[in-house]
Amino acid sequence: RGLLDQRAGQQRALRRQAQWVELAAFWQARAERSPSREAKVAAQLALADVAARHLNDADRARAAVAAAQALDAGDPRVVRQLRDKLVAGERWAELAELLTGALKARRGSDEADAPLLSELGELQWKRLGDETSAEEAFRRVRKVDPANQLALEFYRGFYRTRNEPQKLLQVLR
Repeated sequence: RGLLDQRAGQQRALRRQAQWVELAAFWQARAERSPSREAKVAAQLALADVAARHLNDADRARAAVAAAQALDAGDPRVVRQLRDKLVAGERWAELAELLTGALKARRGSDEADAPLLSELGELQWKRLGDETSAEEAFRRVRKVDPANQLALEFYRGFYRTRNEPQKLLQVLR
């Protein structure tokens, strides 16, 4: 516990004194030496933040986020950071790949993954026009949340365009 407190104090002192190069080196060392994958991911993301915000080093920030993603592609912090960049750049196909990869890496239950599945389904439907892939995502969402409004909205249009009113009625029941 004492060593952790000492390291936290060192990190706060570097931040307070605006010693950004030293703080980046601190996070780099933590990423390399941390025993747990979670701690390594956190350190890589902290390094990315310092590199982007304070060192104006976009390459180093990208490399740190990529390293965090390689460690745990399903980590919500990694997904959030990458998602924000992809949305800002309107890079929808890459965002679909990110979300699909995160779902595979997490290998969680559909219930736990429902928000990510909804986001993926909406992206595939509205941004990429891939109704087949969207339907697969929304089918998984509806297994755990039959009243999911986004899924119901999707299915209303999906079955109307296919002229399949009976299937639409089954979904709406």
